[in-house]
Amino acid sequence: MQEKQQDLLTIWGDTVAFKDLLVGLLLGGVLGFISLKGGLWYLQTFHGSLEKGLVMGYGLIFGIAGCIAAGAIVAKRSKAKRILMEEEGGIDLDSVLESFQINLQKEAEYLKEVPSDVIAEMHQLKLYELFAGNLQHSKKGGE
Repeated sequence: MQEKQQDLLTIWGDTVAFKDLLVGLLLGGVLGFISLKGGLWYLQTFHGSLEKGLVMGYGLIFGIAGCIAAGAIVAKRSKAKRILMEEEGGIDLDSVLESFQINLQKEAEYLKEVPSDVIAEMHQLKLYELFAGNLQHSKKGGE
């Protein structure tokens, strides 16, 4: 089965298909304009006593609501273009710790003052052993 080739663009850090972008822009413009004009008609017809500036301001709110509705429609209709692949494999922990300039001995000392709920969360994330293991090694070395 042959996949369709799509033109993908990166806009503001997000990957979008050119076709979906055009549909979103057109739908946003059309729905926003129709909502603006519909809101103005509604306000002028049923709330004629309002000042012209208020009618225009409230009409803009209707237009913005139309644009938001268009965004929701396009978001629901379009599929994600990113493919996230997680690899099973080892991470070079030493290089990660070095790149973040983490001193394991200092971190192990800080663990002595950490609340128990934080310790429990660290156990869930399997991070506690990384730091506490170093604390236990330093205790054994000091004894």
